[in-house]
Amino acid sequence: MISSPHRVLVSQSIVLLILAHILTACPTPRWNIIEEDRIEEGEDGVYHIVNRGENLFRIAKAYNVDLQELAEINDIEDISQIKVGQRIFIPGAKEIKKVEVMQTVENTQTTEPEKEKKNNTTTSKPKNETAQHKSDEIKTYKGRFIWPVNGKVISYFGVRGGKNHKGIDIAAPEGTKIVASESGTVIYSDDKLRGYGNVIIVKHSDNFITVYAHNKVNYVKENDVVKKGQVIGEVGKTGNAEAPHLHFEIRDNTKARNPLFYLP
Repeated sequence: MISSPHRVLVSQSIVLLILAHILTACPTPRWNIIEEDRIEEGEDGVYHIVNRGENLFRIAKAYNVDLQELAEINDIEDISQIKVGQRIFIPGAKEIKKVEVMQTVENTQTTEPEKEKKNNTTTSKPKNETAQHKSDEIKTYKGRFIWPVNGKVISYFGVRGGKNHKGIDIAAPEGTKIVASESGTVIYSDDKLRGYGNVIIVKHSDNFITVYAHNKVNYVKENDVVKKGQVIGEVGKTGNAEAPHLHFEIRDNTKARNPLFYLP
């Protein structure tokens, strides 16, 4: 049975300027200002309620959504761990769709066992569906980046209260030192991003970008080269933060990734 859609309520977009370092033929790099992805008026997203026999691969296939994106936005690191009744947010979907139910192993092995014993030929057991789609497995890159601050995650990546949260929030006492999650070049260090207070954006190799927001103070300036683990600022509550915490993002080019898939 298909559950009724749970539409994500729209909210006004909070502008988060992500600076993508676009290399051009000019001697001076050009900066491109990108707005944060939000679920906007007219852009649909639904919650799919997992039914018996469904798995994440088949849900992604039914909605024509990238499996990795679906896993990251729903904080699912293990494809086999979804449960009946679990809500899976489907970005961009306009309606609940029917998902082809996986045939159980028990059903596929109801052939005549006695005949199989008498026959000299070998019959192979049905393969687990997850094993059949190795190329579609969820990928994690644990340890690619280090934690920028020690603290408790108080807000996770994905849809939260109708807003598509593009990072994680880590609670820590005001003044706690923030370190660069990876070596790179500072491409932004200022407080001009409305709502985010003091922000540092660092560009790394392979087009990765990390964002550190709501800082009490920034220790680095634009074009500074920083090393992995180097102190770059202090945790604060600038911008619209109600309590001291670090808003932290990892982006691959301009696409937000779930930091928990990349941190140790």
